[in-house]
Amino acid sequence: MGYIAVMIFCGLIGIVIGKRKGMGMVKSFIGGALLGPLCFLMIFLSKEAVDCPKCAEKIKPKAKKCIHCGYELAAATK
Repeated sequence: MGYIAVMIFCGLIGIVIGKRKGMGMVKSFIGGALLGPLCFLMIFLSKEAVDCPKCAEKIKPKAKKCIHCGYELAAATK
């Protein structure tokens, strides 16, 4: 019973950290619940994602072209 409570707690912390990094809630919860503190380290070390101005999907900050819609970002980010 105590182990399940710890897993849920770690999953909730994973959601909070993951949302700040632009990750999905389910992915962050599962990672936090299953991997615990190791997941927190992985999420902290991951790079933040930004939203594409055209389709609003998450992309890497240094991307020059959106992988989802093909929008050219070079002129928009500079």
